[in-house]
Amino acid sequence: MAQSGGCEEQFDSTYELIQKAVFENKGCTAATCHGADAQGGLDLRAGVSYDALVDAPAETVTGWSRVVPGQKEQSLLWFNLAAATL
Repeated sequence: MAQSGGCEEQFDSTYELIQKAVFENKGCTAATCHGADAQGGLDLRAGVSYDALVDAPAETVTGWSRVVPGQKEQSLLWFNLAAATL
């Protein structure tokens, strides 16, 4: 469980850290993004984001999975993030 303590937070898992630092802190879980509106059929709110991403078929690109563990070349999320940052 996340614990606040000064400038540091501790997380039970790497995924919990990703949920907080990336999805929540970057606004991905806002209602009009991947929150209640679930753009592209993807809900990134805590409690449902893992199942919505890992080994889940992409709704926007036929034949792709959103995240294939250990196989970034087969993960649509990796391609989308790489295109936005490289």
